[in-house]
Amino acid sequence: MRRLNQFSQDVEEHSSLTNVTSTFDDNSVHIYDDSILKTDILAQQKNVNCDSEVNILVLGETGVGKSTWINGITNYFKFNDFKTAIVENDPICLIPMSFNMYSDKTLKKIPIVMPKTIGSNDTNEAEASSHGQSSTQKPKVYSYIMDNIKFNLIDTPGIGDTRGIEADTSNIKMIFKTLSKWNKIHGICLLLKPNESRLKISLRYCIEELLVNLHKNAIPNIVVVFTNACNTLFKPGDTMTVLTQLFENVGKANQNFIHLNSSNTYCIDNEAVRMLYASFKGIMFEEKDIEIISKSWNHTAKEIRRLFSYISTLAPHSVEESKVTYKKRLELIDLCINMADLQDKMTYMEKVMANQKTFKATLTSSSNGSNKIYVQIIKKTLAKKPSTVCCGKNCTEAIWNPNTDEIEIFYGKICCSSCPLKDVPIENSGTPKLRTCFTAIVIDECESNDESDNDTSPLISSPLTASRLFRTLLPHPTATTAAAPTLIMILHR
Repeated sequence: MRRLNQFSQDVEEHSSLTNVTSTFDDNSVHIYDDSILKTDILAQQKNVNCDSEVNILVLGETGVGKSTWINGITNYFKFNDFKTAIVENDPICLIPMSFNMYSDKTLKKIPIVMPKTIGSNDTNEAEASSHGQSSTQKPKVYSYIMDNIKFNLIDTPGIGDTRGIEADTSNIKMIFKTLSKWNKIHGICLLLKPNESRLKISLRYCIEELLVNLHKNAIPNIVVVFTNACNTLFKPGDTMTVLTQLFENVGKANQNFIHLNSSNTYCIDNEAVRMLYASFKGIMFEEKDIEIISKSWNHTAKEIRRLFSYISTLAPHSVEESKVTYKKRLELIDLCINMADLQDKMTYMEKVMANQKTFKATLTSSSNGSNKIYVQIIKKTLAKKPSTVCCGKNCTEAIWNPNTDEIEIFYGKICCSSCPLKDVPIENSGTPKLRTCFTAIVIDECESNDESDNDTSPLISSPLTASRLFRTLLPHPTATTAAAPTLIMILHR
């Protein structure tokens, strides 16, 4: 029986990456927390020497079981089998888990909450679990030392986060930022459920983004792990079909072809880990259930050993190549955005130039070869004495003034020029004193005096003469540019 030797944990957080290490050999198992900066750890932890390191990036959809798998790896190698694990009743939990079980007869819900047994509680993980989000909110590194080889599992936030596509985009950036902390990556583990007839849009998007941003030399290092494979007799299900088609489509687009075979495809089921935690919380299992769970445990432990052995034989991928690829792609995206903006501006300028060309042609044809053109403007002059005008709808006209860019009322009918009446308010329609003006005698004959104007007098006293349209000379725009805006505005109106 292997013996657990747990070191004390006193690690100060200095980075968003957390490293949890498990050591397996013939005589003992060592598990300890460690910061990625490796600060504030015990001397005996620093002295753990390994022949080599194998770095594995773990990707998967939210809820696929990445956290359960990472929890399971430690327990699979700590205990020889499931029966031994429930007898010793001392499971290891690296990532807190919570799930429900139900009794056989009453179907009463039994909540199972398994806290971390290694290291301090993670606030982000606790909040994520309570809101149905990905259990892993930030990338973390879990290191397992087996056969004197250190396997670093880089756990990433789940794809298809309930917070939306924005969270997935942010997670993709976070994944590549995490990769930049390593010089080499030996394996890229893609965790999927085995029996999905259709890939979710978010998962498809993230897989495509991953394959597009990775350098082609990283393609041989990709492996697929099907979780919850007990339902498919530990064989790939419908997911294999849609995944193969997706890989073919991506390969045709960017020449990154992934060929799945028995060497890079693994089928596991981590339900035994949940049952181990349930047993730790006091749930009893019948012997027949223990036998079924034991078979799943043994198969999964064997597959994990096969996975680690296969990845350790692969030629490591230089992360610098993917970093350059990712950086160049971001630069190309920015360049495309700038080119699109430039194209919009060029299109706009072409329209402006076309309008100017049309305007110039209009000016040329209107002036009959002259360097001057006559245009109409509005001029309003003050009168020495107020005049009485008709403001009926048939005696007034709304005219746009190009000088002020405003609509002004043109009083086309002057009823009493230089009206002699005194103390009559200016610009005030319907003043009673206007009734004493002689124009009121003939008001009934005014064409503006319709039924709608019977209640109010259409007469108004104004200190201005009637606005008039008259003709004046303006320079041709080729002679002076100052006059061009006025001409363009008039032509536009």
